[in-house]
Amino acid sequence: MKTLGESFAMKDLRVGKKILGVYISRDRREKNIWLSREHYIKKVLQIFQIENAKVVSIPLSTHFKLNVR
Repeated sequence: MKTLGESFAMKDLRVGKKILGVYISRDRREKNIWLSREHYIKKVLQIFQIENAKVVSIPLSTHFKLNVR
């Protein structure tokens, strides 16, 4: 099986900080990763003029486990 680099012209841009508008933060030592769409959400709230709406936290259910491979 060919690698992507053999099939397409590519550059290694190192660790991604933002991909498709999603900001990426990671703690490699603790094997944690955080994804954020905060800037997009703020823009949508401004468009609909509800940027002062009440903030609600929606945590991921405890039975979901994400693995780092």
